[in-house]
Amino acid sequence: MARKHAHAVPLVLTALLLAGCVNTPDTAVDITTGEVAVDDTTTPPPVGTPSRPAEVPEEDVPDESSVDKPPAPCTDNPMASDFAPFLEQGIIPVGALGATPDSTAPVDDVYYHFQIGENGYDSCAALSYLVLNGANGDAERSAGIGAAIHDAVVLFHRGEMISAPAPFQMKTVEKVTRTADDRIEVLYGHAGGASAQGVTERHLFTFIHTGDGLTGEGSLPADIDDHARLDLQQANLP
Repeated sequence: MARKHAHAVPLVLTALLLAGCVNTPDTAVDITTGEVAVDDTTTPPPVGTPSRPAEVPEEDVPDESSVDKPPAPCTDNPMASDFAPFLEQGIIPVGALGATPDSTAPVDDVYYHFQIGENGYDSCAALSYLVLNGANGDAERSAGIGAAIHDAVVLFHRGEMISAPAPFQMKTVEKVTRTADDRIEVLYGHAGGASAQGVTERHLFTFIHTGDGLTGEGSLPADIDDHARLDLQQANLP
């Protein structure tokens, strides 16, 4: 029995040694990365899809303020001017010369009822005019007497009414002559005596529009400061 045990030990050791020599299969997987082809061809949109408008660079869009606009056409119709409200009613408030040559002092309930005697209006001229024929009265009607009858010249610069200095009344406006684009010559008739005498004096005066406004030269009656003015600065008409 002792001999059998002596041979069993080497057999066990031999089995263990053989087991240690068994090759263990390699379970690692070698993954090789392949190149993926990329198709850079753009797929066209479906038929019927609206195309997107091309964006215009901001600097290419014209500024409306920089676009040259054609000038307004010239006209000889004074209804195109700021004098139109007075023309529509045929009446202008009457005032007196104020504290300065460019000011007018209001006069209560005195109005000039008028019609156009001569149209020299030109919206493109440096100086143009209207001759008015009429008579003073109240808001409803003219007085209807000879002493109330007067003429006046309303002036315009580039179509804009000149309200200061205010137009003054004279007994008559006998002739108006344009001597230059910025000059209007007026021959006035003045009743220097009793009203029954009519015109006793004539005065030639030239209105001139400069860069500083309206001025003039020539002859006017000595009492011109006492003549009634047309108060064109009054916006409220009866």
